[in-house]
Amino acid sequence: MKKVFFLFLIVFASRFCSAQIPTFSENVASIIFNNCTGCHRPGNIAPFSLTNYDEVSGAAYSIIDAINNKIMPPWPPDSDYRHFVNERVLSNSEIQVINDWISFGMPEGDTSLLPPLPLFNEGSEIGNPDVQYNLPHYTLGSSVDEYRCFVIPSQFTQDVFIKAFEFIPGNKLIDHHAVIFWDTTGICNQLDMQSTETGYSSYSSFAGTVYAPKIAIWVPGSPPLVLPDKLGYRIPANADLIVQVHYPAGSVGLVDSSKLNIFYQSGFKIRNVSLKTTINVDDITNGPLIIPADSIKTFYAQAAFPVKTSLIAVMPHMHLLGKSTKTFAIQPSGDTIKLVSVPNWNFHWQGTYLYDKLMIMEENAMVYSEFTYDNTSGNLLNPNNPPETIYSGNSTENEMLLNAFLSVVYKPGDENIFLNSTDDTSNEFSDKFLVYPNPSNGNFVFQSDLKSNQKISLSILNTQGIILRKIASGIEFSQGLDFQIFDVSDLPTGIYLIKICTDKSIETKRLVIIK
Repeated sequence: MKKVFFLFLIVFASRFCSAQIPTFSENVASIIFNNCTGCHRPGNIAPFSLTNYDEVSGAAYSIIDAINNKIMPPWPPDSDYRHFVNERVLSNSEIQVINDWISFGMPEGDTSLLPPLPLFNEGSEIGNPDVQYNLPHYTLGSSVDEYRCFVIPSQFTQDVFIKAFEFIPGNKLIDHHAVIFWDTTGICNQLDMQSTETGYSSYSSFAGTVYAPKIAIWVPGSPPLVLPDKLGYRIPANADLIVQVHYPAGSVGLVDSSKLNIFYQSGFKIRNVSLKTTINVDDITNGPLIIPADSIKTFYAQAAFPVKTSLIAVMPHMHLLGKSTKTFAIQPSGDTIKLVSVPNWNFHWQGTYLYDKLMIMEENAMVYSEFTYDNTSGNLLNPNNPPETIYSGNSTENEMLLNAFLSVVYKPGDENIFLNSTDDTSNEFSDKFLVYPNPSNGNFVFQSDLKSNQKISLSILNTQGIILRKIASGIEFSQGLDFQIFDVSDLPTGIYLIKICTDKSIETKRLVIIK
């Protein structure tokens, strides 16, 4: 009897331990495919691919170092300070799964359970553009970082409203990031005509003139920023569009030919969205912006919102000496609103961060920013060795201090406009949901990361919020990582919303279907 009981314990323990050991096919692949493979695949900017078991297991120790130290996926903002749309952040559960998988010898598992690779559409992530501009072929001739501006006559015969700009990199190995401007002064066109090469150089965050407003930015791995209904970027008639592309050092002889997709905003009474610099060097309270050699220095700046404003997104900006930045606002009532924090600034990973709902700033609300710079030899991005005193300027070798906001003038009801599915209560103690592959052909996986067992119902909605069908009703999802596969391949190409109803919350996720 004792022998039988002992054997039972051995078998039970073996099965229990086996059930707890994560495998690549069942547990790890979905995390890697949806957070890493977008950049880590052939022909993209990442230095190695992560598309299958052999590639992931071969790079396992590089992966574990990057995710444990929160280096990858690249997401500069501090999610504990403020949440944004489309955060590229792994949950603690996902990080633990990968750690456990490596600790147990990286088992591949049942390959029949391996999820498909995401559908990486090379043409567009969000559908067919209304206009597509082809940038000229450009062969890089510089051995150092290059910022090349290309001028595109818009040929708009009247003012138009744009809901999304989508940059399509022509050479993902060298297209590090791109910034889009518009210009009605003709200055950018003159700079282009004066250049003996294709396009012209502008070693700054401007397109060669302060009179060309910046309207959008692209970085690898970030989806296009699509404005909701009745909001749009107003582009004046006959304006030139300027696309500034950053090419990294070591790209000599390589060729690029990228595209710019434009999607018009339809409807009437569209509100003009603007990207305004609210904080700059003139707002520093302990200036001027001078960083002595061999020093780490923090500057403080403040400014007021002159009118009641609804914030859509934020874009902090520094150059190579940037170390960290944080911004918050204080309403006239005394309430503090956290706006953005980037504790480990990296010049090569910056972007425009979309709030999950419109952030209302009352008239005379004060915005406060702090920017820290590292002008020591310990800063690996320091352009000078030994360090030299750095002054304010537009060149990359100089420094900037800037906080810009994408915003509209406040209108009653803005408090109820949500820009994403995830509400601001989302944090490490709340539940997390993932839909992949996205875009998909109509077959997708719904993955949950729950703090406790819950029943979940799912519905498919169109972009107007009308329910097209219910695809799940009260399905039991287990604590931790769990998933279900759904087939809605009969739906036509388009953008949809997945409404997620749990015991605790209701939220939505975007699903793009491309056939």
